[in-house]
Amino acid sequence: MKCFITAVLLVASIPIYAQIEDDLALYDGDFDFQEGIYRTFQEFKNNAPYFKVGLVQDNRGTKIPEMWREDEALFYPDENGELQPIDKEKMWGYSYRDAIYVQVNNTFERIMVLGSICHFLGTTTSYTSDPFGYYGGGSSRQTTQRQFMLDMENGGIYDFNTENLSAILERDQVLSEQFEDIPKKKKKDALFLFLRKYNERHALFFPR
Repeated sequence: MKCFITAVLLVASIPIYAQIEDDLALYDGDFDFQEGIYRTFQEFKNNAPYFKVGLVQDNRGTKIPEMWREDEALFYPDENGELQPIDKEKMWGYSYRDAIYVQVNNTFERIMVLGSICHFLGTTTSYTSDPFGYYGGGSSRQTTQRQFMLDMENGGIYDFNTENLSAILERDQVLSEQFEDIPKKKKKDALFLFLRKYNERHALFFPR
């Protein structure tokens, strides 16, 4: 019986890999992403940005080597070579120098942890009524930093909290049970630990 229990524990600790196709590469931190702008999450997941970085131009027709110019208009040549504007509001994100940026609340945020569950920081801006403002009225602006996670299974972007992480962990019975055994008051402190555990057990692959 002791040997059987040991075997079960060993199996539970082995990363869960889906069947790997020949055209997929394991993401290990050194993966070379194609540089450019993604219109959709699926383009990112397929490592296939629609707008290639070497063809994106400014309004003077100058090719832009970087995707940092969020305050400038961007253009892309159509099949006839005519420059067409890129609607930034419809951009999912972009890749530059193997870093991935995703658009949240009209701002592009860099993904800091890339795995089957991604993690990144973002900001939200809120406005509140200010009766003591200019001429006795107006509003005050407050910007706060929030933690987000990106679910690579479905492209969903969620607040990084115990409730949302718990929902993803339900896909892995071992981790889900471990997480649920943690006292409620201590779950928040274990978020990053279980994010890392999930990513270790569920490898992320991209097309080569």
